[in-house]
Amino acid sequence: MINNTDNTRRWLEAGKQIGKNFSYTKDNKLYYASVGIQKCGSVYKLYFDEIEESQMGAHEDYLLEEIIDVQQFNQLSALVYQKTGLQLDTLTPLKGQKIFNPDFH
Repeated sequence: MINNTDNTRRWLEAGKQIGKNFSYTKDNKLYYASVGIQKCGSVYKLYFDEIEESQMGAHEDYLLEEIIDVQQFNQLSALVYQKTGLQLDTLTPLKGQKIFNPDFH
């Protein structure tokens, strides 16, 4: 039986970018955030961004935008949860536009 973590690992090892765009409310303000992961060589590139809705527009002022290089697959789950509150197995392959360019870091 294949579990969701096996699917996640298989997608990443195949070079697919997985991720999710989501929103949440905090202190009566709406925020938009993204998380994406893609394996490049032997390193997993883990991307996060977060922006308050009022900061979206011509000049977007992100609260957070970072890429973390992760050496081992088993480190990804804790990092994703720590940064976003999401479970790793909720991230799926992206269709169309990617969340980030793993070559730009």
